[in-house]
Amino acid sequence: MEKRPLTAQEKLDRLKWKVYGLACMFLVGIEFYYLFRGVPLLDSLLDFMIGIGGVGILIEFAFWNARRLQSQLDEELECSRRNFLQMVSLHTATTALLMTHDQRELIERILDATLNAIQPADTGSFYLIHPETNQLKLEALRGANIFERENSEDPEAFTLMYERGYADRAIQTKKAILIPDVQYEFESRGTRRGEPHYGARSVIVAPLLLEDRAIGVLALNSFSSHAFSEMDLTSLKTFAMTAAAAILNARLHEEAHYLAITDVLTGLSNRRHFFELARSELGRAARYGHSLSLLMLDLDHFKQVNDRYGHTVGDQVLHAMAQRCKEIIREQDIIGRYGGEEFAIILPETDSQAAYQTANRIRTSIDETSFTTSNGDHIHLTVSIGVAALDGDKDDLTVFINAADAALYKAKESGKNCIVMA
Repeated sequence: MEKRPLTAQEKLDRLKWKVYGLACMFLVGIEFYYLFRGVPLLDSLLDFMIGIGGVGILIEFAFWNARRLQSQLDEELECSRRNFLQMVSLHTATTALLMTHDQRELIERILDATLNAIQPADTGSFYLIHPETNQLKLEALRGANIFERENSEDPEAFTLMYERGYADRAIQTKKAILIPDVQYEFESRGTRRGEPHYGARSVIVAPLLLEDRAIGVLALNSFSSHAFSEMDLTSLKTFAMTAAAAILNARLHEEAHYLAITDVLTGLSNRRHFFELARSELGRAARYGHSLSLLMLDLDHFKQVNDRYGHTVGDQVLHAMAQRCKEIIREQDIIGRYGGEEFAIILPETDSQAAYQTANRIRTSIDETSFTTSNGDHIHLTVSIGVAALDGDKDDLTVFINAADAALYKAKESGKNCIVMA
């Protein structure tokens, strides 16, 4: 059977006994030398014992220092190993910045990399401040299986309760926090309420900072007290910096994408994006033989609004018009600003009769309810609408739009405030 290799400590112990053996052999040789020279046995034996004791003390002291140095070396090697692991994990998290702009995916990758790097952690949580409520919202949680073991029916609610105080403190102070023993801290404050945190004993929390503004929190905890070191806290702060940069990058990308497809004035799809969505819907309807209709809308006498009230008020009216239409149409309907005061609406799964009814609801709403501006002016407008339904002659997007546009032109010529079917 193959022998187990000796550990460093076992090798050191063997070396020590070899040294002891050599020292004893040397002292025995001296003892025989004394006897040969005629030194009394008692005196030589006493010298021998003193010699053995002195050598033993020197040997033990030497090997004690060797063990201490070995222990320090082991600690340094473990520290180096953890540093290397953290650097690899940090590289993984940073690579995520280049591979995706999806905020959810970024958060999960960074949290996974953090837990992989800081191995004393049993669970990890990622929070972001909600822009509307200004409250911390749990975005990702790892190690959730431990909550099942603790019979917690709602891990998210538990985690929010469990880390809320530390997370809020990190947000307010904009500083990372290391809690070596949560239970001890609770007891020292006199605020202990049962067994704290279902067994979690130590916590590290780092805020996500963007230009000295906290946007969230990265938190890790362990079921062992004093599980985290200052080095772990430093690593967590590094991951929090990476996370903040990733979130900023994702938000900037999302904002740029939004601006690329959105009409800034009305918040609707711009002309280019509307064409992309319309082309997709047209292809789907033609492929599966589904109904599809298109509305082209144009505000009547809108130029008079700009001339009388100014373009600022005109912009407010266009925005209100867009919101009015969005309130009337369905969620799956697609509305975009076609140009100027003209709008277009794609109605999936809608035949010509249903499209006419939708158009009439829009026309009636605009005719019967005036637009109120920020100056308190009440502006009454009407709208002309052209309606086209998909058929064999309109399976091309340009032909489809031209048909609805021609119907809109007829509606304008027919006295406005009316609907014309293509």
